[in-house]
Amino acid sequence: MSDRSSFSLLCSAEFRKLRGRGLLPAVLLFGAAHGIAAGLGIRALELLGGKALDASGVESSRDLLDFTVAGEVALQLAAAPIHGFAMLLLFAILWAEDFSLGTMAMIVSRPVARWRVFAAKFTVGSCCAAASLLMALLTALVLGTALFGLNGDLSALESIPLVGWMAALPSLPMRLIHLLSGVLAGTLVLLPALGITALLGNLSRSPVLTLFSSLLILLADFFAHGILSIWSNSQLRGAELAEMVQPWTLWGSGRALFKIHGPWAESWTIEAASVQTAELVNDPSLWSQLGQPLLGTLIWTLLFTSLGLLLFRSRDVS
Repeated sequence: MSDRSSFSLLCSAEFRKLRGRGLLPAVLLFGAAHGIAAGLGIRALELLGGKALDASGVESSRDLLDFTVAGEVALQLAAAPIHGFAMLLLFAILWAEDFSLGTMAMIVSRPVARWRVFAAKFTVGSCCAAASLLMALLTALVLGTALFGLNGDLSALESIPLVGWMAALPSLPMRLIHLLSGVLAGTLVLLPALGITALLGNLSRSPVLTLFSSLLILLADFFAHGILSIWSNSQLRGAELAEMVQPWTLWGSGRALFKIHGPWAESWTIEAASVQTAELVNDPSLWSQLGQPLLGTLIWTLLFTSLGLLLFRSRDVS
């Protein structure tokens, strides 16, 4: 059996395990729920806003929204902690259940390198995260097409948080590209959590302990980020150091990385949206914003994943 086929079989086995436990369909349905909530929520706000304008005697303009707005709101909802908790549960089962059930010893007794088993689990976890975010986006786009149509005057969104960047991109294909980059950014944001569960799953070997200890670490990082934020805005000693450290926390890096997928479009003009891709890739305004959060996210992912792999390769699994 070739190395490629053995790796594919390992990935297939992990997918079947998650599907059999109902976790994979659950996170996909959960992602779709974010898309439905985004479309229906925007529609409700649109109807309420239209009634308010009609009651005030101001003539309201129709077709201010299109289906891409629903897609962006769905991604924003999917980036919320509640979706992250669902993915954390899937990651905990992915890494620790084979230990708790005693099936890990059967897996590593076969002629497959341990790092391949580890890589298969990491690959499957990453794919599940991307699939859930993509499901949220696709569901919102389909529902948004039925509710808002394919075209709209998005200039009115310029001053609205989260979706204001869409007013700077009149080109529909470019907005769709930015939405897909949001799926990629959201997946990257979940990778440190996948690394944390890899480390703790191999350490505790219990899905429950892995879930709650991972959650504890993420909550501790959230509070640390908040304290550093308050400290950096104060006149206390070390405020400058706190301001430097704050973006390198898990929360700071991830939040900044996800926000970049849309807002960096605000610096583009209509002419800039039509230039060749090579010129856009070399846009210094993109990389100046993208560098630190991307590097921070990758560093945390590499740290936790490397420790998890080291533990997985060195410890007895029986």
